[in-house]
Amino acid sequence: MDGEPDLCIGGTWRHASDGGTRTIINPADGGIAAVVDEATPDDARAAVAAARAAFDDGAWRATP
Repeated sequence: MDGEPDLCIGGTWRHASDGGTRTIINPADGGIAAVVDEATPDDARAAVAAARAAFDDGAWRATP
């Protein structure tokens, strides 16, 4: 996929794992507002796993 990645998973920006995108339409004029990465179930699982790891092991837990 061209362009900057739209998914931030575990602190890393990446494209959708299957390269899928979604076109966002501007409702005011019907034109294309953006084309963004469309996360897959695998991307969602990776995001949940990264969030779980950050919750369980993150240094933020020691922050008063």
